[in-house]
Amino acid sequence: MTTISVKVWDFKKGMSGKKITKTKKITVNKNIAGTVKKIFEEIYKGKEKAPIYSAGGFSWRTGQHGQGLAIDLNPKYNYFINNNTKKILSGKYWNPKKYAYSIKRNGDIEKAFAKYGFARGFWSTKSDYMHFSYFGV
Repeated sequence: MTTISVKVWDFKKGMSGKKITKTKKITVNKNIAGTVKKIFEEIYKGKEKAPIYSAGGFSWRTGQHGQGLAIDLNPKYNYFINNNTKKILSGKYWNPKKYAYSIKRNGDIEKAFAKYGFARGFWSTKSDYMHFSYFGV
């Protein structure tokens, strides 16, 4: 694992208004660190200036986060939901028209991750709107 620093846009105050540059630290698998830096460079240079208040990678658990191969962004505004029951499993919302921190479908963030082999966490029974994993697993 290695910890990288990436530039992101975020609001100076609250959830609207002036956007400023902030630096986030993300721990990822050392083999994809360069790729993750490129992804965040593209997001930062994107026309949307998509705001990111939280970016998490490695965490001590099973699955791709435990391998440093997955990243979660803005978890409160990009929920994890059971598609069958509509029960929210994590996070609170997903509504890009109302919340700037909700990640748009086919927006700059999703496109940048997809370009480098990451897929968003959309599966048949669950949708994890905050989640991007390498090779889409």
